[in-house]
Amino acid sequence: MFLLKFLRNTLLIILSLGCLNIVASDFNHLEVGDVFLLDLDCYSCQRIEDETFGPYSHSGIVVEVDGELVIAQSLSNVHHVRIEAFLKFSAKKALHLRPKSINKAKRALLSKNYKEKFYGAEFDHDFLWDNDTYYCSEFLFHLLDSVGALHDLKPLPMNFERNYDFWNIYFDHGVPQGELGLSPNDFFRSRDFKILN
Repeated sequence: MFLLKFLRNTLLIILSLGCLNIVASDFNHLEVGDVFLLDLDCYSCQRIEDETFGPYSHSGIVVEVDGELVIAQSLSNVHHVRIEAFLKFSAKKALHLRPKSINKAKRALLSKNYKEKFYGAEFDHDFLWDNDTYYCSEFLFHLLDSVGALHDLKPLPMNFERNYDFWNIYFDHGVPQGELGLSPNDFFRSRDFKILN
């Protein structure tokens, strides 16, 4: 019995270290502007995925802050976290995208714009496009658009019909049916990005 537990624990440690090495080595290839899409398991996250016909419900973007690459996101507000912390939000593998239309100058401007224009902005609980609050994919769109990195991706009328009863309870000010918006799955489908994993 002891030998079986020992072997099992040893195997778990080896597998964990192997996974950590893979994740750590991926960080060496990150660039400012890279986008990560996550499949989160919260109830509203699953409704987002169902409404938008895709596996992703959260998004973040790589920016440089004080010489370190971190992931900026809008979750409670617009802020940044270490890459490892962001990836731990989901037990499932994140999808890594890179904008096709970005260069060194745009990357530098993107990090500058994040700090000066978006950092600290409130989360957009109402999913409305033209205000000073941002939900996750809305924030990414506006940040990337501020440096001219988007050509194909555009906000489209949102549809909440598949789970309307849930959304009717979720939104305090009424369901934004038909309002312009984007989801993480729109990034996944956009020709503006290449898939890196």
